[in-house]
Amino acid sequence: MVVHFLKKSDDIDVDPSVKNGQVLIADGKKGLVVKCQDGAVLLEKIQAPNSKAMNSNEYLRGKTIPLDKVFE
Repeated sequence: MVVHFLKKSDDIDVDPSVKNGQVLIADGKKGLVVKCQDGAVLLEKIQAPNSKAMNSNEYLRGKTIPLDKVFE
């Protein structure tokens, strides 16, 4: 998966035991939020392999990403 746009998500409390890169939210309304070293980031625009780039909300309306998924 390629990330085209992201922004820091300050309104999410992150458990420090969660690994960096782990999915915190994967929801068609809220989007795709992933833990990072400083807290969390909202991945606004993503591109799956062999697909066009799209907003994460649109992607998650048709696909599922498990909350235990860790992006490397």
